[in-house]
Amino acid sequence: MHENKEIIFIVSKKEFELTEYFTKELYNYNLQFYESINQAYYSVYVSPPSLILVDLRYEIFGETDTDNKITDLNAVRINRIENKNTQNKDNGKNINNNNQYNKLSDYSIAAEPMVSASASSSFSDKNCSSTASKKDCYAVYHDIYSMTDNIQKDNIISNIPLVFILPRNFNFKNIIDLDCCSMKDYVKEPLLKNELLYKVKISLLFSRTQLDANPLTKLPGNSSIINEVKKRITNNINCSFAYIDIDNFKSYNDKYGFLSGDEIIMLTSRLIASTAYDISKNRKRHGREVFVGHIGGDDFVAISHPEDIVEICSNIISNFDKIIPSFYDETDKSNGYIETYDRSNVLRQIPLMSLSVAIIPDINKRVSHYGEISEITSALKSKAKNSPGSKIVIDKRGKK
Repeated sequence: MHENKEIIFIVSKKEFELTEYFTKELYNYNLQFYESINQAYYSVYVSPPSLILVDLRYEIFGETDTDNKITDLNAVRINRIENKNTQNKDNGKNINNNNQYNKLSDYSIAAEPMVSASASSSFSDKNCSSTASKKDCYAVYHDIYSMTDNIQKDNIISNIPLVFILPRNFNFKNIIDLDCCSMKDYVKEPLLKNELLYKVKISLLFSRTQLDANPLTKLPGNSSIINEVKKRITNNINCSFAYIDIDNFKSYNDKYGFLSGDEIIMLTSRLIASTAYDISKNRKRHGREVFVGHIGGDDFVAISHPEDIVEICSNIISNFDKIIPSFYDETDKSNGYIETYDRSNVLRQIPLMSLSVAIIPDINKRVSHYGEISEITSALKSKAKNSPGSKIVIDKRGKK
């Protein structure tokens, strides 16, 4: 059982070798192993970790063939990669069985394509002298930074700290691409037990104190939401704002318990995020146009291109209404309501959960600061809650 333990994803082709450097204290975390970054990336939406530890000493991009590497991590949302985890009953850790791996420890990451530091390397100096081999060497270099760049651009996963385990000959000296700063923290061979534990603990501490991500969903919280809105208003970025609230959540939470309530919150967060990103991607919007945040409790926000926001919210409501009855027992599902006592000890019939969505189109043309958004959405939300079932209410007031 891993109740109340913080989850750490470990991406490594050599999990058994890596565990030799684990201290007893590290096993206090819920450690989940993945053989590729793609598997770990997809699993973030199922069970968000507190930290991701990525072992770059071995090939972890989902394919060992250089020409077929998976570098478009966003595609994982659509094309689910089968998770081949098997449960290790002795220690309770998820272990992947895969004996095939490509060693990267001999590579030197620099401005030029990677060149081996050892004649025994699979990409030797001689092999990398040809144009084709240089291309293969550079592909590995590209994938490392493509992977970290995609992670940092993802609104959801970018709030999860990353710690990289680098090969002994990893060379920072000649790196000219400053975007590599997305590799925020790392340990380097030779590995030390205490050093690895220290990096994990300090990264988790930094994440808790510096980020306001919601502890359950890992979505950006209030400060990030306010800053995102301010940035878009200041820069006159064309976008629309949706405030999404789960109706009758408290009654469900009171009857079925907070663990079941957490499942509803997680379901809703994944539904909002995946819908917003999928529609935006299908319409070939710029990746940073979509923002999904968790204000707290059962309240969420979504920001997108103005032409997308209504379809995004309509799809969210449609899927939510289809899924939500399955979270009730047969009696409540059949009745269409929960019977519960209010604070005055009066028996009430509370309808099944639904969504109230308040939309402000073109916020950069309608408001001048975040306070106005809060005021408008509050009024719209009150209007939406006056009628039963899921609904969308759009601000119809004139532009500023």
